[in-house]
Amino acid sequence: MAYFDELYQRLFTKQQKQPQLSHEVIQRSASYKAAYERWLKQDELGHLLERYQKGYHYKKLRIQSSYDVHLFTSTMANGFALTYNPEIPPQSFQYLFDYLAERVLTLEYKQANSDVMISEKGDIIETKEKHYLKPISSPALTKTEQHYGNILIEYIKINDQPSYIKVMASTYADQLYSPPLDYDELLEYLFHPPQSTPE
Repeated sequence: MAYFDELYQRLFTKQQKQPQLSHEVIQRSASYKAAYERWLKQDELGHLLERYQKGYHYKKLRIQSSYDVHLFTSTMANGFALTYNPEIPPQSFQYLFDYLAERVLTLEYKQANSDVMISEKGDIIETKEKHYLKPISSPALTKTEQHYGNILIEYIKINDQPSYIKVMASTYADQLYSPPLDYDELLEYLFHPPQSTPE
């Protein structure tokens, strides 16, 4: 936890604007997509989700875990960050980032943005991949459905090494929007592989 807190503070405390080295839309190659599809069919995904789900519950109980999960809680935004564990192959952590976005898309969401930005922050080169997903609402309804809110999924690498994956769900308290769905339901859905998700 100390590592994540220190890194988060270094990256997000107010500081002089640092050079942005590149910013572009995420594009996955055909070979990447094929390897990702093979990975989805292996046991590793289920093991990763199970370990991080345990890490999430340990964090709520204030018990330390090697699969550390950092929690973000506020009135209008909730989320978590999965700290990278060196036992995980870096490519698998990359796939987990894409999997979480793909999973959200099955919940009546659409991809609003998907990009990667590389920035220089002092002695750190930060690579931030981002999937931004927005709920699909029926135009026939009087209020806009926000489901679990707008969902931002980020994958952070520091000096080209995996660091963490962050998921944030931000909601609106506005009469134009329907009340958001229960955030805990979203967590339950994301931490369970598709084949074990309750109907």
